[in-house]
Amino acid sequence: MMDPDADDATDRKARRVKAPLRGIIAATALGGALALTACSSETRWSGSAGTAAVVDGTRITTDDAMVAAQQINEQFKASLQSPLTTGNALNYLIVAPAYISVAQQNGIPSSAATARTELTTISDPADSTVTLIQVNDIASTLSSWGQATATQAKATAVQKQILAAIGKQHISVSPQFGTFDATSLSISPSKPNWISKTVPATSATDSAGS
Repeated sequence: MMDPDADDATDRKARRVKAPLRGIIAATALGGALALTACSSETRWSGSAGTAAVVDGTRITTDDAMVAAQQINEQFKASLQSPLTTGNALNYLIVAPAYISVAQQNGIPSSAATARTELTTISDPADSTVTLIQVNDIASTLSSWGQATATQAKATAVQKQILAAIGKQHISVSPQFGTFDATSLSISPSKPNWISKTVPATSATDSAGS
């Protein structure tokens, strides 16, 4: 006879795996936590060629972010509303250390070993891909906590801890990707340091007629 509790556990895991990265990072915005003011932790670019970002001295390469995006898209292509971009992946890799550290402090499961089991179609998942799954699992847990009255306060407290941890990180992002905003937890594209100049219409007409 089938164990109904086992079936329920399997169904819950399937739903979680089939809806990956839905609201990743944003899932921690429950209760208006992102309305808090976080200190900007963006520092002067300190990376080298091939480096996408440096977080507290740890290098994240462009390949790390690119491969993670490719493998996530391959694994979950049937359920992602839109493909994960290299920039998105980099964004999540930047905040991952804070997410994982705070999760461990609060007893939230976030092991790399468990994350790897969710990558069923990727024969050799990159460490960066596994990290994204860990962050997604943490965000999913916080989302669940935020939806239950008994755990809403705990979810909000953990969210505040994550924001505080991110605010303390020393983050340097390659100008190729932009700058990191610790308040919105996102990378803003770099603004060009030049201003496009156009020839006034009258000047163009005068030149054409001369």
